[in-house]
Amino acid sequence: MSNIIRIFAATGLAVAAALSITACAPARSAHSSITYVAWAEGGNIATVAPYTVDGLNGAMVLTEDVNDTRWHADADGGAGPQITVTPENAETVAGCEIRERATGKVLDSQTGTPGEAARCEVVPTKPAR
Repeated sequence: MSNIIRIFAATGLAVAAALSITACAPARSAHSSITYVAWAEGGNIATVAPYTVDGLNGAMVLTEDVNDTRWHADADGGAGPQITVTPENAETVAGCEIRERATGKVLDSQTGTPGEAARCEVVPTKPAR
């Protein structure tokens, strides 16, 4: 009889451990796997600043020099992906887009005015209760 109790106790501990590990795992958003796209018309992109989630490093915005008319990157955008695209000069128009990587669905697309940065973002939504 004591072996049966030990088996149930061990099973209970294993289930409790599995549930606690699952509860500690970071939540994934519906938009975490995304593609950032940037472009410029009338000149080059000076910089892009995408929001990414990098494993244990967490959320980061790293500015990257581009010096080209097009740029894209696949990333984990977390719950609220966003990107800022800065044009190289006052005549250049910058634009951006955020797409779901799996489906290609456009989540946000913006075109700036000459010389001004364009900013795309997906605002996290609260789950329905």
